[in-house]
Amino acid sequence: MPQIKIESRFWTPASQAIRRITKRMLRAGGPEITWTISEGKEVDIFNVDGDKIGRDHVLLVDFNTLTPTLPDGWRLVGVIEHGPDYNVMVRVPGESHYMVPADLVIHCDHCTSKRVRAKTYILKRQEKGGWDADADISEVTKQVGSTCIRDFLGHDFNYLLRTTTQLLKAVDEDEMRKSRNPLQMSIGIYLDWVAFIVRVGGWVSNKDAKLREVVSTSDMARMALVNPGGKATLLAQLDCLDERHPSDDDKKNAVAARKWAADMHTPNTEWAVNINNMAKEDYFPIQRAGYVASIISGYYIHLNRVTERNTKYGDTLNEHLNVPLRSRVTLPNVRVIYDRLLHTAWGEMHLYKFMTEDRRVITWFSSRDKKLKVDQILTLKGTVKKLSEYEGRNETILTRCVIST
Repeated sequence: MPQIKIESRFWTPASQAIRRITKRMLRAGGPEITWTISEGKEVDIFNVDGDKIGRDHVLLVDFNTLTPTLPDGWRLVGVIEHGPDYNVMVRVPGESHYMVPADLVIHCDHCTSKRVRAKTYILKRQEKGGWDADADISEVTKQVGSTCIRDFLGHDFNYLLRTTTQLLKAVDEDEMRKSRNPLQMSIGIYLDWVAFIVRVGGWVSNKDAKLREVVSTSDMARMALVNPGGKATLLAQLDCLDERHPSDDDKKNAVAARKWAADMHTPNTEWAVNINNMAKEDYFPIQRAGYVASIISGYYIHLNRVTERNTKYGDTLNEHLNVPLRSRVTLPNVRVIYDRLLHTAWGEMHLYKFMTEDRRVITWFSSRDKKLKVDQILTLKGTVKKLSEYEGRNETILTRCVIST
């Protein structure tokens, strides 16, 4: 049973890749990949500056298999990827090391042709030595090109072996470190720096950064944690050399923003779904730094909207009118709290909102400008059309309204 050692911060992206690849393997007739996890020892985590950024567990992951069953007893030992002046071996966990000769000639043992190839597969099987039944069993090794898989194995296993290659790279420790370290970052520490940068220099999205030809907030935070000398460069750019690290308030805001994103009950946009998922993880791939950084800006926008809503609605009661739908109501002494002109497919509409004497919110969409002013007191007659909710507040929508002062 193949076993790998992997730091827990690498396991989330690795397991996601394995699940995707396994689906392709199943479609190609390969095995279903299952695994069990046990925790190993704790290790310190460092960024490329040598700064300790936390601790993590080394996980021991046991797989039922990482390779497909091949015809005639052949098994995949590894894949050699050929570059212009190098050969890289991706080995199947649990298999003995296959030494790639320094002067390896790119060839195929099946067709014996020597030409440029992107990769070749190393296959082994056990064979008895000749006609003697008591002879020792030996292993035969073949290096086969991808285009010869059909002829060599009697079946087109090329797609399956290419998929297996992706699977092996997903669990290969060296590959993980090359592709994901330091590309995995602590979301807590990263958000601390984003909150600090937003407070000192304001928020700059990736889109705005391209238009204005400046550095985005997400790239600044990444610079502070990943690039050698990044902290000093960032502090000099922000002209805040007196502040060397995020303050306690920055850290509190980062924690609150992450909790806000993680606690979204019904995220209704792709962005909301992504930050909701990532806020629940301890580490994230640095390719998603823009999304993660936007947790801070999204949280601040949320706070501003809460403030505006509280200002607009004041101490309104979060309840609908206690009357049946389609009933006619007369509401004396209502106060105008909102007036906005909307441009719709049906023309201009005026959105009016009122607060009743018992502090309930009433909404009315009118095709005419009634020349109402905020805080104006009047009597409103209308038909109850709908019991609605907007921005977490219950509102009663009226239609066919008549106003009198």
